[in-house]
Amino acid sequence: MPSDRPQPFDGDDPGRSARQFLRDVELQCSDDAKDKQIIRRFGLLLKADSTADVWYENWKTANPGDKDDWTKVSEAFEKKFGRSEKKVFKRPEAMNILISMIDDIDACKLGSYDQSSQMDYHVLQLDKIVSEALKMGCADDMAEEVKDHLPKTLREMLEKQGMIEKWEELRTAGKKVQAYKLKKVMEEEKEKERKKEDEEARIRQLDAATRRMDATLRDFQRGRSTVSASPTAALRQGLQSIPLGRPASQQYIQPDRNNPFLTSDQPRSGNLFAPPPRRALPGHVRLQALRQNTANLVQHKPDDAGLAAYRIQVDEWQRRNPNTRNPDETRPYPLKPGTAELGSGECFRCGQLNHRQNDCQNVPLDERETSWRRTASFIIRNGSSAASSANPTPLNAVMFTQYPYLDNSFDYRDHSTNNVPYDGEFPHQGNF
Repeated sequence: MPSDRPQPFDGDDPGRSARQFLRDVELQCSDDAKDKQIIRRFGLLLKADSTADVWYENWKTANPGDKDDWTKVSEAFEKKFGRSEKKVFKRPEAMNILISMIDDIDACKLGSYDQSSQMDYHVLQLDKIVSEALKMGCADDMAEEVKDHLPKTLREMLEKQGMIEKWEELRTAGKKVQAYKLKKVMEEEKEKERKKEDEEARIRQLDAATRRMDATLRDFQRGRSTVSASPTAALRQGLQSIPLGRPASQQYIQPDRNNPFLTSDQPRSGNLFAPPPRRALPGHVRLQALRQNTANLVQHKPDDAGLAAYRIQVDEWQRRNPNTRNPDETRPYPLKPGTAELGSGECFRCGQLNHRQNDCQNVPLDERETSWRRTASFIIRNGSSAASSANPTPLNAVMFTQYPYLDNSFDYRDHSTNNVPYDGEFPHQGNF
């Protein structure tokens, strides 16, 4: 019995001769060895879990006794792995065949178990691809190129197993990929793809709706609205040209029917056709109105609560008098907390005592309050003098002094002096 034991046969090496392997098996046995002994030696020299080993274990014969006949076994083995007229495949042609096998892989079955072969589905497919590549005599450097054509998820998990530079490394890496992990990653990828497709569908719907809206707006602008068939469309379009809202008020002045050039009244300066100014009410009447209207107008304390209440009073006054600029005895303006009372000889600019307006260096009041203090001071002074004249005090001596004429017909409610003396006042008569 020769001592040199032949190398195990796997059936995947295209350069290994099956006939020579059978001869080596026979040489390992004695001349008088029986078929069972030779067949046992043959089975032991097949590489475990290789293509040849799997074939031998699953070899089915019509006659059960053929497995004990060495002649039958050797003939079937040589027919399966023996020399045959092999076609020489060029690299591009072989690559096309392998890529077509990859295209036949059912992505839905990746991560499942193949019952017929008792193998994971992805392991079975990689085994077929590697076996076909070795059968065609493909070089090992084609293994990495074939890997790049595999489904994305399977390819990424194979790359995590290490470098793949040979066909056997591709087969080994496939066996290391666990089926349940592959299935889990595949499901996650499908969920991401589904969300992406849903998002793209929503974007397409929004884009289509935007285009329809733009087209409708263009039709409206051109007067060819697509909704003109509506019964109220013409009415809506007609109302668009009608200005909706309150019309602007126009003041009508009744013209003077008298001839302005034939009058016994004292001539007026300015526009002769303008209506004469309204004659002011008597001083005591205005003073009474001022006292009545300011009786309930509270002047708050100079603290945070008082200032807040003061602002509410100002807002309320502006709400009730939206078109009025200057206050008067019929619409008195609230007094700022911490200022002096009306008619107390205060400074009209800041509302404090003991100085005149021309010398005032304090923070000025609101323009309306300054106007109101000036007007109220005039009403109080004029009304008090009118009340005193109604009840004269006996005099022991009478003296006559010429004063400038004071025309009480001037309406101080509707005019502002802009910090100059009123008409009829002489310098330093009051705190103007």
